[in-house]
Amino acid sequence: MAQYEYLDHTADIAIRAWGESPAAALAAMTEGLLALIYEGRPVASRETRCVSAGGDAPDERIVNYFNELLFLIEGERWLPRGVEDIAAGPDRIEALLSGEPFDPARHALAGEIKAATYHDFSLREAEGRWELRMVFDV
Repeated sequence: MAQYEYLDHTADIAIRAWGESPAAALAAMTEGLLALIYEGRPVASRETRCVSAGGDAPDERIVNYFNELLFLIEGERWLPRGVEDIAAGPDRIEALLSGEPFDPARHALAGEIKAATYHDFSLREAEGRWELRMVFDV
């Protein structure tokens, strides 16, 4: 069962994701973002890549992580299928992703997501779960 949902937003894309820990909420947000970009088209797990991002505060690390993920997709043309492992430490986020290089004969991207933003950002613990809310610029 998906642990994310798309929220109404005037011009951009807002996603809320949740999990039993901040790392689980990050993994769920990653799944939600990838599902949106690929529109359900299959991506194989042919190889793994690591995405790492630092920052002085949790919001900075998270926004940096998603911007690194978007660069991997748009800049390096490598498509993550999903999160194999993710760790959210006090200084860095480290994620191991499985996926494959972009192949125009097999893959199509739904549209460009330009960046993760700080607009309407929240990470909080509520009712025994961690909830992450983010807006992505399209």
